[in-house]
Amino acid sequence: MLITVRWLVPAPLVAAAALAGAARTLRRPVLVLALDVLLAIAVGDALRRDPALPATALAEAALALALIVAAAALAAHLRAHKAFRAHAGPRLAVAIACPLLILLAVAARIDQVHFDRHTYAPFDPTFAWIDHHAPPGTRVGLAGEASLRGLSPILPAFGPRLGNRVEYVGPSDGHLLREYRRRRPFVRAVERGRYQLLLVGRGVVPHRNTPPQRWARAAGYREVAASRRLALFERRRGPSPPR
Repeated sequence: MLITVRWLVPAPLVAAAALAGAARTLRRPVLVLALDVLLAIAVGDALRRDPALPATALAEAALALALIVAAAALAAHLRAHKAFRAHAGPRLAVAIACPLLILLAVAARIDQVHFDRHTYAPFDPTFAWIDHHAPPGTRVGLAGEASLRGLSPILPAFGPRLGNRVEYVGPSDGHLLREYRRRRPFVRAVERGRYQLLLVGRGVVPHRNTPPQRWARAAGYREVAASRRLALFERRRGPSPPR
């Protein structure tokens, strides 16, 4: 279920447009306001359930939601006055929307700058080693399968500035990535890829010495960092050991 839930991502996009259309056709300010409040509560609850979100991100989201709800409440109140809507409604809508959009843009920019300074090093020793020792342009091969109880290793493998070249070490079968079942094809693929680092998953149920880890050593790599989920190997200098 955790693997296929990504296919549900387009659903909120369609739902947002549908709810916006429904709110427009309701023509009842109280119902529109109630709908906005419910959506704000739902978003806030979703953010609360993510333990990886820092307090600053939650505060920014709460401020943005509060501003949106306040603007919706004001707009709903003004819509009830026909004379006001006929004369000053459009201009007031622009006066409310412009500062709100500017404030949201500034908050988004601050959050982007904060994210650019983000590092994945605290999440796993292998990520920390890549951040500190792998210069941009390092060729990183991903192999094995990692436990789902933790951060996916794909993005951290690109390094703190996303400058590494990351590829999956495995055969492609009908546009599906598979794992090698034998040592020789794995070693050949590693040699063709000329990977400087191999980031190997230790299995959905982690094991200390999985076949990809043994094959990485057979291909001339040494382990430089490890956690319960992942093992990181660096290519030895000089000729590879005999296989």
